[in-house]
Amino acid sequence: LRNQRSFATIMEEARGETNWMRLRAYLSIFATYSVYLNTAQKEQMLSFLYDQLMHKEGDIRRQAAELMGDILARFHAGYTKEVPAHHVPDPHEHTALGLAEGYLRKILYPDHKLLPQHKRWINYTLKRVIATLVGHSQGQEQQSFLHLCLGLYAAPDKLDDTSAFTLLDSATSLPLQLCSPQQRQTIGHFAVILSRRRALTVRAAALEVLNVLLPLAEDPTPLVEAIHTLPVKDNSTLGLMREWVLLQQRGLPADDAVGALEDEDISEIFLENLKAATPWIIKKANIRILTAFARIDHGYHLLHIATHLSNLLMVSEQVTVRRAAGSALLDLVPLLSHDQRNEVSVELTRGLELGQQEFSKYIPSYLGRFYLYLPPEQLEESLRDLQSALASSNSRLAAAVLDTVGVLYEHYEPYRQRFPETDDVFRGRRERLLGMMMKGLSAPSSSVRQEALRVLGDSVFGSSVLSGHEKRRAFSLAAQKILFLMKEDSSGDLTFYYRAAALSRIYRFIKEQELTHGGFKFTTGEKIAFFPGTFDPFTRSHKAIVAAIRDLGFEVMLAIDEFSWSKKTQPHRIRRRIASISTADLFHVHIFPEDFPVNIANPENLGRLRRTFPGKEVYIVVGSDVVETASSYQAEPQADSIRTFPHVIFRRAADGSPGS
Repeated sequence: LRNQRSFATIMEEARGETNWMRLRAYLSIFATYSVYLNTAQKEQMLSFLYDQLMHKEGDIRRQAAELMGDILARFHAGYTKEVPAHHVPDPHEHTALGLAEGYLRKILYPDHKLLPQHKRWINYTLKRVIATLVGHSQGQEQQSFLHLCLGLYAAPDKLDDTSAFTLLDSATSLPLQLCSPQQRQTIGHFAVILSRRRALTVRAAALEVLNVLLPLAEDPTPLVEAIHTLPVKDNSTLGLMREWVLLQQRGLPADDAVGALEDEDISEIFLENLKAATPWIIKKANIRILTAFARIDHGYHLLHIATHLSNLLMVSEQVTVRRAAGSALLDLVPLLSHDQRNEVSVELTRGLELGQQEFSKYIPSYLGRFYLYLPPEQLEESLRDLQSALASSNSRLAAAVLDTVGVLYEHYEPYRQRFPETDDVFRGRRERLLGMMMKGLSAPSSSVRQEALRVLGDSVFGSSVLSGHEKRRAFSLAAQKILFLMKEDSSGDLTFYYRAAALSRIYRFIKEQELTHGGFKFTTGEKIAFFPGTFDPFTRSHKAIVAAIRDLGFEVMLAIDEFSWSKKTQPHRIRRRIASISTADLFHVHIFPEDFPVNIANPENLGRLRRTFPGKEVYIVVGSDVVETASSYQAEPQADSIRTFPHVIFRRAADGSPGS
């Protein structure tokens, strides 16, 4: 993004990208570095983002819409050159307000030549653009954008059903608390007029807007009258929702509206939610009804409803319905017994493993938080399943597991309140989750490594949920490994972009900590365990020995010999890579630099090694057979020779494999 040519190049690459996960990486880069763009580049970016509003993947449409709103809100922010005092503005230069008005109308009224499905996709993004446009602006500019958005609600009678529904759906995204009574009255009048339409979706959306406005209205009478007269005979769900809103307005328990539902009614709702023809806004209302009913009725319906919600999360065609089902499932999980929670989590995990990517990608955000309601034994079993899946050759599954682990790590803190444990167990599990992310960062597949970078940036160092203390702890544990594993990864441009986005979040975190806490205090062990060997290959026994030495308080350095005089080994880089992958999840264990050769028979090399760690005691790790047979142990001791170093010696088994 440093100049027009490189900007044009990356824009062309993004336009030509057909893989949605790779396109998501480009959008993340644009979101991170949009502040550095000049106004001409921002206009080009807005044009590109508008095209992405008709992308087949809902995540891409959502991300593009939010970035559009953010760029428009901060159109004149960022790094710009100082303008001379005598400068005369170009009258043809676009203003943020003018661009915002143009794009809002293009989203509300897409080109007539587009396919109907593309028009609907573009329409549905209006609420996200409006939410970020108004939410990310400030002061007078925010009021100007708010006034611009409210101008779309001036003439409800002139709108077709599609545009009316789009605007009603977007109205709840407006910051209604910031609106003046007159502005709220405008939106209320808009909803009242449209509540009389024949279209079911328009009436349902109008009811939702009226429900949101009621607590804020100075005179709720017109709104209540509109709710009373809302036609509901053609849809039982709409009738229940109307009763729900009226009970709330009277100050009565809204859940009473669904208390009289029979088994047949619940079954009918289940069936309606699985029909493709049912509008998504009705499905969302059905989910609210089922959730309210489950809170009242804790009997056998509870598990059925939870299972139904998990099915919707896994198979529903509409992203909005999936998200509503996932949120409702998390609301109900405290009511489920431990066995019921385990049953639902197993189903969701199976969906993660077996489902197609376009469906399974929505599961991690909810499955990760659902896991945190499982008792420790069941949670440990689930983590073992995730570790096995992370090692799978299926990169799609491994990426989904990383997303789940990121959510688990981010929302882990309340677990100790639900299931009290010792600090060692609690923190050990958190460290294990971070280690799984490091494992992803060292994975053979470049797509998995890229996903690990994204998760580290978004769910750890860029998280708004994770506390500063936990971020600092994660950074002190993982910083060295992150830098090493990034350096080892020599993939193409896309990995570079992922890396840039992750490092940007880490850099912001570092600067924030330097300003608020004066930086970091990295604590390492006082003892260094230097472990040389060919490691052909690095085995589970090697890893067990390394972990045992680490647990004794050592900082372990694995030195992979470049070659062996006595063995025909695999190439050095392959052995080094295997060791790196195997130990990625072990903190305080590092691969020693390959440009620092150490021959344990050479006192000069060993002296240099000792001086590299001033103030620390360097131990040599060897097998018992090496001590018995190596010539360096038979020679007379001299300064910095191998016999002047303390040792950690493991017993070599009879078959030559590492022992205890």
